[in-house]
This record gives sequence, structure tokens and C-alpha cells, in this order.
Amino acid sequence: GGFLFLWVLAIAVTGEDITCRGVGCPVALRPSWCPKKLLQFLLQPWPYYALYPATWISCFLAAICPHLLSARLFAALALTLYVLTESSVTHGHRDHANVYTAWALALLWPSYAEGVTLGVCVFMMASSGFSKVLVGGTKEWASPETLRIILNEYKDLPTG
Repeated sequence: GGFLFLWVLAIAVTGEDITCRGVGCPVALRPSWCPKKLLQFLLQPWPYYALYPATWISCFLAAICPHLLSARLFAALALTLYVLTESSVTHGHRDHANVYTAWALALLWPSYAEGVTLGVCVFMMASSGFSKVLVGGTKEWASPETLRIILNEYKDLPTG
């Protein structure tokens, strides 16, 4: 339900289907484990356009039929393919935690899946902070001037 809500909300606010922003993007990055032909296929218009609704439909089915392993596996696979395709052209990583969680829910007993999900959340939040400190330095990153510079950069970006 959340995917569908966000999709409709984004279309209503922006007037465009944000899930299709990667079609025609001239640069796509792929992880080393992904065959080149697979990513090229997924980035063609019809598979690309089909992945987002397939993802939220399969996640919805897995949520109402959690006892069906096939539904859970299909949801995890659809989400994985959508995130692979979308992040290859947008270079984002916001949905990777969802992929790890989907696979945990698909393959593990619920109590273990909950533990994996918590671990993924802690790892994603902590690694983001740790990398900033590693790259920027502890003293420099904690300085109020750092946030001021970042916010000023975002303020000057064009909107819409």
C-alpha cells in the first residue's frame, strides 16, 4: 500500500511519473555481479515501466498471503529488480535496506527476519554517519559550519 500511495502522491505533486525518470538516461552503473545483458534488458521502456507496479502488487500479495513462500520470494525478487534498475540510473541507495529486509522476510523465520531487519537498519544508519566522519574528519564534520555550508548548497539548487 505504501508504494502505491507514494506513487500516486508523487504524480499528483510533480505532474509526472517519477518511477520513469531513468528511461533514456545515458549512463547506467551496474554492480559487478549483475550481467550486462540483464541490466540492458531491464532498462528498456516496457520492462522498466512494468517493474514499479509489479513491485508494489507483489509486495501487497506477500503481505496478505505471508504463508505463501512463492509470494514472498516473488516480492523480494521484484523489489530487487526494481531497485537494481532504478539505482543504476539514479545512483541512489535509499531502497537497499528494503531489499535486504524483503529477502530476510522471504527466506527466514519471522523472529530471525526481525533481527536481520533491525541489524540492517542499524548498519545503514551507522555506516552513513561513520563514512561522513571518515571522509570529513570528526572535528570538521561536527562543526556547525559544515551543516551551514551543506544547507547553503541545497538552498541554491533549482527546484522542480
